Order: sequence, then C-alpha cells, then structure tokens
Amino acid sequence: TTLVVLPDCVVTAWIGACFSGAMLLLAISALASVTAAPSTGIVVHGFHCNAPRWEEVVWGDEAAQRLGRLPHAALLAWQARHELQAFICGSGASQTASGSAEADALISLLFERLPSLLSFDAFRGVDLEALEALLRRTVIADTESLNTQQEVLAALARLSRLGVQRALLVSSPTHMPRCLRDASVAAARLGYEVRAALSGPRPCQRTR
Repeated sequence: TTLVVLPDCVVTAWIGACFSGAMLLLAISALASVTAAPSTGIVVHGFHCNAPRWEEVVWGDEAAQRLGRLPHAALLAWQARHELQAFICGSGASQTASGSAEADALISLLFERLPSLLSFDAFRGVDLEALEALLRRTVIADTESLNTQQEVLAALARLSRLGVQRALLVSSPTHMPRCLRDASVAAARLGYEVRAALSGPRPCQRTR
C-alpha cells in the first residue's frame, strides 16, 4: 500500500505554528483507478463536547471569517455535491449535558446554524436549500467510535462498502498528527491512499 504524505518539514511547521481557524484536510483515495470525478465521502472528526472553545472549533468565527470544522466540511460537500455519497460526523466519545453524543451534537448544530453559513464569505453563491437537501440526504452519525483511530477505521470501512473512491477527513491542525497517523493505519488496512493537505489560512507567527 502506498501512503502519500507531506514532507516532514511541512508537518513540523504545522505542529509548531499558531493557526487562525485553519482546518486539516486529509484526502484518502482508493488505490484502484479513480475517475475524473470520484465518488466522495466526507468525515468530520468529533470534538469533546465539554472542551473549551467547543463552538469556536466546530463552527468557527463568523466575524473573523474563520471556518470551523462544520462549515469547512459543508463547503467541501457543496464543492463535491455531484459526487458526494456520505457526510459522516463523529463520534461517541463524549456527551452533551443533555446526553447527546458528539456526532449528534455536531449534526444538530450544523442544521440549526445552516442559514448562518452565509455569514462566511466562502459561501457566497451557495444555494443553501440545495446544500441542506444534500446534507440531509448524506449525513451519517457515528456514535460508536470512541477515539480517532476508531473514527477513521469505521468511516473508511463504511465508505468502502458504499464503493466510495475518495474520503475527505476534516479536523483541526492541532489534531493533525493523530489524524494522519491513524488515517495511514486505517487506509493501509482497507487499501486506500492517503494525501494530506492544509486547507484554510496559512500558519501565523507566535505572539508573545
């Protein structure tokens, strides 16, 4: 199995830099020949429901035009709307005060805030009604996985069963090392190829 990742110097820069709302995008493709428009699945990694800045991480900052995990994934879904087969949200690792799993909390926030996506410049020209229909048709809650490795393995196994050729994993840069490690292991088991790319603003310099 071939695993294609970014050079170590780039990965090191990601780990050591300060990021302004940037998202990590891992593109995972079936090793078999892929068509010009490969069927696509999107996986939004969960984030602990009780973690500080939960809303900022998963939604972002509209005033600062920083896309969180959900808006970023929704934008990818729109861009791949003709090929999208699944929009998977994880996980079951934590619960809200009301008892909802991470995955369900993400999905609830996504549809509650959907009209607010237009506050992000990146969504100019996006048909929100069509986007909502697309997401409702493809959204899947993974409430069984309890860690990143389980999330990735479960998502790729599900997408493989659906015949999906490309998986886009969306998470935050600070989650990148674990994502990349676990995605590589899961991809090797299932015959996928991993490509890593940073999506969003470039790293900013540390401030004192």
